[in-house]
Amino acid sequence: KEGSSYVFVHDQIQNAAYSLIPEDERGRMHKSIGRLIMKHSPEDKIEDLLFLVVDQLNRGEVGKEERETTGLAKLNLKAGKKAMSEATFLRSASYFEAGVGVLCDGHWEDYYDLSLELHSLLAETQYCNGCFEIVGKIATIVLNNAKSLEDKLPIYINLIKSLGAQNKHQSAIEIGITAVHELGMQWPSPSPDKLRIMADFIKAKLRFEVITTDDFLAIEEMKERNK
Repeated sequence: KEGSSYVFVHDQIQNAAYSLIPEDERGRMHKSIGRLIMKHSPEDKIEDLLFLVVDQLNRGEVGKEERETTGLAKLNLKAGKKAMSEATFLRSASYFEAGVGVLCDGHWEDYYDLSLELHSLLAETQYCNGCFEIVGKIATIVLNNAKSLEDKLPIYINLIKSLGAQNKHQSAIEIGITAVHELGMQWPSPSPDKLRIMADFIKAKLRFEVITTDDFLAIEEMKERNK
């Protein structure tokens, strides 16, 4: 006994005790433990116990009610963000993945913001973990469901970085050009000839030579958020 708590003196004793619980009852037990901790913990202590609560709920039975699964997805999002703030990307990815896994059918329509954030952060953490193939799969899902370019941009960025990390530079350039085109801007072909490059370089150089510092500072600030 430690204060008001009881602990096992050894992990093997804990494992032995756990093995005595019938497998078909373990999910219900974990779910009950998670809920009890949330119910009886002071408001100012919930944040400190967040990982413990979410770990228990994730190991518990997943309910069929939309309200319950959505609530669990939100808790995993919160836990994942906390893990990200501590730079524990493997752990944060596991929470985001668990959150995605419990989303209800039709979640992109009914819970768009939650779905977008879970998928986008999962892609970001998996990039940090070096799981580039997973980043590509998540990117496809988000790009097929995102409603605006602004919502797609974080995915484009992580996808480009992921491709670059794999030395797939041509693919990264093509994705970047796709994003630029969605911004409504024109971009030269991925492989412009040397004459085109030199002409554009000279044009830019001449333009900057006639712009004074005051002229530059007087340029109107861009108001389009996407650009």
